[in-house]
Amino acid sequence: MPTWVVVFENLGGKPGNALGAKMVFPGDTSGTVDLLRGTTAGQSYFVGEYVEAFRAAGLKVGLYYSLADWRIPAYFAGPESDAESFENFIADVHAQVAELLSGYGKIDVIWFDGAWPHTAAQWRSAELVKMIRTLQPEILINNRLDRGAQDPHDHRRRHIG
Repeated sequence: MPTWVVVFENLGGKPGNALGAKMVFPGDTSGTVDLLRGTTAGQSYFVGEYVEAFRAAGLKVGLYYSLADWRIPAYFAGPESDAESFENFIADVHAQVAELLSGYGKIDVIWFDGAWPHTAAQWRSAELVKMIRTLQPEILINNRLDRGAQDPHDHRRRHIG
């Protein structure tokens, strides 16, 4: 069995229930992260355990971050409908990414998803990438921030067939 499967299972992962009852990360940021925070004794946090387990197994560490947050009305409304709430949402996104990339040592990959329907300017992608590169200079960032030529380490998706 591949090492990553053993690590995944040891963290409580099961098909269709990857996180089980674990919280994602404790978070010091405001907003949406508060919904992920543990409030009772004995709760564990998936990201910390995941990072430790993968490092112990000699594997690189990658994190997936969905920009789309279906629980936040400002994500759907966008800046045109509710500029203040949207800006608060974007500030929370930036704070959460900063926390993830500064609280767990070296992170090798961050994989973004769900940037639609907003633009790179609305996500403040150039600012986000600059912060990411300050915290994790060697990290691989995929191109889901729609940042294009703003980043010399730009990663483009390839298509087969």
